[in-house]
Amino acid sequence: MSCAFVFAQITYQPRKVPFIIYADFESIIIPYHSVQPANQSAYTEKIARHEPCGYAYVVIDANGKMLKPITVYRGPDAATHFINNLIKLLQC
Repeated sequence: MSCAFVFAQITYQPRKVPFIIYADFESIIIPYHSVQPANQSAYTEKIARHEPCGYAYVVIDANGKMLKPITVYRGPDAATHFINNLIKLLQC
């Protein structure tokens, strides 16, 4: 039996980006009232789901300074609201 080896030289070349976005979501855990396995071969049971209820994010430039104040949202459709806010932010 022959053995083959593959050698690769990996180089890390960091690149500066104009900004980075740090984001955090909060969610409410909503339990399911009737838990039944999906089928006989299921090894997990769904007992609850996470419902996003808010988020916060900050945009930092390449020098570590905030480009705009921290944005905070609490309310319905937090995930959709977050994506729409990011799209608006990137179009500026």
